[in-house]
Amino acid sequence: SLMMNEFAQLFPDRYIDVGIREGHMTNRAEGMALVGLLPCIATYDIFQLDAAASIRHIAHEGIPVLIDSSHSSLSHSADGESHQGTTTPAFIDALAHDSKHKLIELYEPADAEETRMCMELAFETLRKKMPVYLRLAREDMIVIDKSRAEGYPEKYKKLVAQGAYVIYDPREDRTHKLQAVIVASGTRVAPSIAAAEELKKAGQYVKVINALSLDKINGQGAIVELLRDGTGVPIVTVYDGVAHILQAKVALA
Repeated sequence: SLMMNEFAQLFPDRYIDVGIREGHMTNRAEGMALVGLLPCIATYDIFQLDAAASIRHIAHEGIPVLIDSSHSSLSHSADGESHQGTTTPAFIDALAHDSKHKLIELYEPADAEETRMCMELAFETLRKKMPVYLRLAREDMIVIDKSRAEGYPEKYKKLVAQGAYVIYDPREDRTHKLQAVIVASGTRVAPSIAAAEELKKAGQYVKVINALSLDKINGQGAIVELLRDGTGVPIVTVYDGVAHILQAKVALA
């Protein structure tokens, strides 16, 4: 279900199947990282919490492990509540700020192109001795047209690295007044843009901000500047997880 069979066929000497044992998987990756490797572990988003104590230790000790979580939140609704990792981001975000210094980075990319960029940034972070949590989904996701994102494609890496950016602004010359701002993350970005496009047809101008990294928009930096243009208009958050996680970040801004 994680499509790891393709990786295993290409790199049989670099693939280890530990079965349904998330704690063992995480501890083994920790050991590999301590001897100089850059391991990646992968399982469903909700089951990463089975190794919560180990993930916390990895973060506090600065051990470079890439934690790749799939089937996040309601993107895996078919198997019911037991497989829906709605609360996982709250744990990772709290862990990121469980010290005077940030302990872990969290990325929730909106499409395949953004996932590739997040992977590139993730390995840069790993080499700085900090773990990274990459939260992915099961559902099919389109590659979003980012032509309305200021700085794309020339400064795309910088946009992703800052943790949030305006991915859609319907105003051609900024003379129209915004009616609302949508702040979305991960799987909810594409539907938010689709909604904004429909509203534009009705003469309503709604900007969409892609907040792909919760820990980087912690009430400061990029998100503050991005919201400034929408001062005085309704701000709607759209998140595939416990709603108040993203709401709180935006409220702090």
